Amino acid sequence: MSKDALNLAQMQEQTLQLEQQSKLKQLVNEDLRKQEESVQKHHQTFLESIRAAGTLFGEGFRAFVTDRDKVTATQVSRRLLSRPQDVLEGVVLSPSLEARVRDIAIMTRNIKKNRGLYRHILLYGPPGTGK
Repeated sequence: MSKDALNLAQMQEQTLQLEQQSKLKQLVNEDLRKQEESVQKHHQTFLESIRAAGTLFGEGFRAFVTDRDKVTATQVSRRLLSRPQDVLEGVVLSPSLEARVRDIAIMTRNIKKNRGLYRHILLYGPPGTGK
């Protein structure tokens, strides 16, 4: 009987271990389901916030673009507040030639601004060379 009792005890131990393992697996599965649900909720709220922000910005942009006064004011302020760019940046010239080219650039800018005629300059070269 001792062998039968020993076998019975071993079988009971194995069943207890299997029950514990199954309970542990159930707990792990339950935790995984809860995590998946929370991730799905977070994903859903994130997508909703993106949609809301998109509609908000879209409506604001549409209202801005359709209002001609605001667009005109923005263009004028951009033109008035913009800093003049250095057009000769990256161009290597001798100092005297650079000074002369800058003078010509300033003169042509003033002529364009005042809608005058170009005088005292003859630009020579084939067409399409950016004279």
